[in-house]
Amino acid sequence: MGTSDTSTWKQLNSVEKATAITTVISTRSANTTADEYDYDLWEALETYNYADLIPTAIVYGITLITGIIGNGLIVYSVSHFRRMRTLSNVFLASLALADLLLIIFCVPVKFGQLFSYTWEFGEFCCKFVHYMQNVSAICSVLTLTTMSIERYYAIIHPVKSRYMCTMSQTRKIIAFIWITSLVAATPVLFVQVHMEVGSRHKGYWCVRAWNQKTLWRLYECYMLLLILIIPSVVMAYTYKCICLQLRGVIVQRASMFCGNDNFTGNIELKEANGISERDTAITVNGDANNSSKRALHQLCTAKADEDSNTVKQVSNLFA
Repeated sequence: MGTSDTSTWKQLNSVEKATAITTVISTRSANTTADEYDYDLWEALETYNYADLIPTAIVYGITLITGIIGNGLIVYSVSHFRRMRTLSNVFLASLALADLLLIIFCVPVKFGQLFSYTWEFGEFCCKFVHYMQNVSAICSVLTLTTMSIERYYAIIHPVKSRYMCTMSQTRKIIAFIWITSLVAATPVLFVQVHMEVGSRHKGYWCVRAWNQKTLWRLYECYMLLLILIIPSVVMAYTYKCICLQLRGVIVQRASMFCGNDNFTGNIELKEANGISERDTAITVNGDANNSSKRALHQLCTAKADEDSNTVKQVSNLFA
């Protein structure tokens, strides 16, 4: 700083000095930022990491093809073949349709995002894609929950299920599930926003509304209750009751089959005492009597093991 500059600086008041210092700092920062972040936009947009894109593209492609074929075949089979229109198959067709919507509307868009640094599909697709994603998720969860309730009535209350679990009732329930899903997914339209970003080069992001943290957190709690906590509680209760009912029925069958309640212990006790109820019904000699008891014991044990394996398989299936 020269002599003239020094005299001029001394003549300035405090406000003018602060303004001059701020101007100098801002100018230097702008020049530094321009030097550090100067790049060719089009060259950056055309640069891809194919080592990451190719495996991801293969996974997306396999998911799209298998999802469309598999879910499409389920919907086609249930809708075109009358003998396939059982209650469980109709629910599965609704579940497949929800998955098909997710695959058709969301997977191609997610795949296209891999080749762009910004959201190139506009504000409508930003909200519509996430809306359809939530519709599919809510519909799938509600369908699975309804299937557990239908199985609960079919096994626990078979008489009520004759007039409650009918085809007409099933169609009404499925329609109600879809309408509920379409309505329950609307909050995402207010949470997902199409945001403009960039200072030198304009771009767009499709993200959650960062400036509305309260709304965003309420939405997350809402979805947590709707698609996780409430359905998990309902399905856990219904399938627990089903497993307990099946176990009770199998134990009762084994008891009736062997002629007493605690068939294994009673058979062993009767063998120790040399008493057999079956021997009193059929008059045979001692050797035939022992053979009969052993055969009955082996048959009861095999039946009990078979029923126990059945309970385990059903429990694993429900789990």
